[in-house]
Amino acid sequence: MPIPKQTKEEMFSVAYCHAVGACAGLNCGQDMRDFGLDGSFSSVSQRKDGHFSPDGLRIDYQAKSTSSFEFDGDFVVYDLEVKNYRDLIVTDISAPRILILYLLPKNESNWMIHKEKEVIFRHGAYWYSLRGMADTTNTSTIRIRIPKRQVFTSTELNRLFSIVKRGDFL
Repeated sequence: MPIPKQTKEEMFSVAYCHAVGACAGLNCGQDMRDFGLDGSFSSVSQRKDGHFSPDGLRIDYQAKSTSSFEFDGDFVVYDLEVKNYRDLIVTDISAPRILILYLLPKNESNWMIHKEKEVIFRHGAYWYSLRGMADTTNTSTIRIRIPKRQVFTSTELNRLFSIVKRGDFL
């Protein structure tokens, strides 16, 4: 019996995050318990003896995917669950948190294309930092607008780590 579509969407978005993290040269972790985050990216440094070890820089993420999205000018519009919104707006945390939203084709058979010499993830993902945004009185969802320029790629993830390394907020 197949798993529910929502579970497949969640698994796909986390798999994409891991693929991007691997291409960026980062360590990817997935939380064993779901306390509002799906995982983290962490950087490693090569020591003088040639071994690699964590250097303490980390970005946590909540991964979402949807085939129900819309564009409004230069923004991706998405209705995020209030619980997830509140997990992402907090400021009293040691590692920054981002939302990664993967946009899926409506037809599941188009999510990924397998060919002999390539695998193609269809559509793509965007990232967004909700740090410090105001709480909401909504009880179900809150509409967010993610700038389309914030495409989640390995190059962009490395740029985000440069920002974190400088001590700046995302």
